[in-house]
Amino acid sequence: MDYLFVNIKAKFDIYEFFIAELSEIGFDSFEEKEDELLAYIPSQQLNEALLATTLNKIDSNVKYSIQKLENKNWNQEWEAQFDPLTIADKVHIRADFHPASKHQYEIVITPKMSFGTGHHETTSMMITQMLGHSWVDNTVLDVGSGTGILSFAASFFGASKCIGVDNEEWAYHNSIENAKANNLNNCSFVLGTIDDIAHQQYQKVLANINKNVIKLEIQKYISSLASGGIMFLSGFLISDEKEVSDLVISYGLKKQKSLNKNNWACLSFQKDE
Repeated sequence: MDYLFVNIKAKFDIYEFFIAELSEIGFDSFEEKEDELLAYIPSQQLNEALLATTLNKIDSNVKYSIQKLENKNWNQEWEAQFDPLTIADKVHIRADFHPASKHQYEIVITPKMSFGTGHHETTSMMITQMLGHSWVDNTVLDVGSGTGILSFAASFFGASKCIGVDNEEWAYHNSIENAKANNLNNCSFVLGTIDDIAHQQYQKVLANINKNVIKLEIQKYISSLASGGIMFLSGFLISDEKEVSDLVISYGLKKQKSLNKNNWACLSFQKDE
């Protein structure tokens, strides 16, 4: 798959706003530097007019350039930047080329193009929230599963079955590959959307995905959540937290907890029994 990257000249304190908006128009990976933000997208998905509109909405004077990324360098870039990560001193996330650790939970992620190595604030907050709940014998639906990292975390925490769904083919293949690397047989993945998942209910629903998708699909997430079940949502900015929270509450769920980190938000809700 050919990739392009957009080099955006901007102040570091507004990177998060660019990332949030660009994530909604097909950009799936970002590299934050001191005086520039690099945003990556499959070549065939780039709409230059939409890109310009999106960037100008945040900063009307923004300067940027579009360049092609050679396929042969992509994995090398990931490997060079992917350092092991520990969350709450319990969950250790590493690549297969890193040495094993002695933490309670260890997740191996092959760093390719899939979103979800735990380094992004939304992923780490999701896992942090997940640590505060019981997962023993739970069934789990992971929407926008990416690398599969949240499904793997749920499995290691005690879930009996995890089903992840993602509409990106490279994410689908990567999640299957990562499940094998973690020796997990109770995590399966579907290429498609939540509409391609057999209708059933789960004790936990995970959705680390952008705000627009959450708003569009929230009724389906709630319908997939069993009575008394917990839904975890992230992938949106703190400035969007109230809008997302109010929407979920309007369907009768009770807000449990909110986490914020570097302009990003993560929420959990419980469905009445």
